[in-house]
Amino acid sequence: MVALAVALVLPSLGCAIAADWSGVITVEESLVGPSSVGGSDRAELEDYSRLLRDRLQKAQQDVHNAPATLKRILLEDIGTYEAELERIVLASGKPIQVGSSTFTIKGARMQVTGDGPRLLVDRAHGQEVLHVGGKQEIVPLAPVPAMRELDRDAQDVVLDGLPAKKFTIRAEGKTCTVVLAPGLPNPYAIGLLSSLAEEKESIASALATLPGLPLLVEYRSDEVTHRWQVSSLVQGAVDEAAFKD
Repeated sequence: MVALAVALVLPSLGCAIAADWSGVITVEESLVGPSSVGGSDRAELEDYSRLLRDRLQKAQQDVHNAPATLKRILLEDIGTYEAELERIVLASGKPIQVGSSTFTIKGARMQVTGDGPRLLVDRAHGQEVLHVGGKQEIVPLAPVPAMRELDRDAQDVVLDGLPAKKFTIRAEGKTCTVVLAPGLPNPYAIGLLSSLAEEKESIASALATLPGLPLLVEYRSDEVTHRWQVSSLVQGAVDEAAFKD
């Protein structure tokens, strides 16, 4: 994992949006299988995994502005691609990175880039501009959700030099382990869409209620671990050009 480059003055605890915080956060999504598993056809598996990742990322982009019927089909495709990637992880015994998102944040504004479409979030106007397929679409943001109180039994830990809390949450029928840096901005809350807010059982909606930055989120599916992890966090001035259409 990439070490975090951080020089932080933490904003007040419990805030999803810190008006005085600006910087860039990168989160990587990966699948991790048992280290003891090996495979003789690793090259072919890696070629197949690249093909699946391309298809998965394309479906994840298209689902943002798809009509209801097509959206259901794309969500089924996404589930199929993720299941196939899990099988590859088990066969090869090698972690697979399936996605990466970079959040450029300045107070209540945020740009999201990476494997998905480019997003421009503007909390002041309650909207997000979606750039996909050479077009722009304006979609409404949900109100910033009420921040949940952390369990009293949350463990005090340090991850990459940052003081954090470790605990579990339930979402999508899964038990997710979370390592949270309280007081840092929460990109999942800043960018929460109205459509996602309605899916209250989703992992994204659950993460949006946390009072800080999820440094690590993971859950197990059979022998495969699904992991979202902050790989880079740099606080500093952000160029206004990042928020231009």
